[in-house]
Amino acid sequence: KIVESHSFGQGIDPGSESSLHTITTESEAKGLLIISYGMYVDPAKATVIDRLLNSSD
Repeated sequence: KIVESHSFGQGIDPGSESSLHTITTESEAKGLLIISYGMYVDPAKATVIDRLLNSSD
């Protein structure tokens, strides 16, 4: 589950944007997931965040 999210941008270039997500699991494990956008996006990380955002609590 996503606990909190923050987006960061460096101006008008979409390739310089990123987001930081704090996440937790059902077993209370906690972690951070950082995603860059534009040409540097990691498709696997994007899939994880999409699934977490679309899941119900």
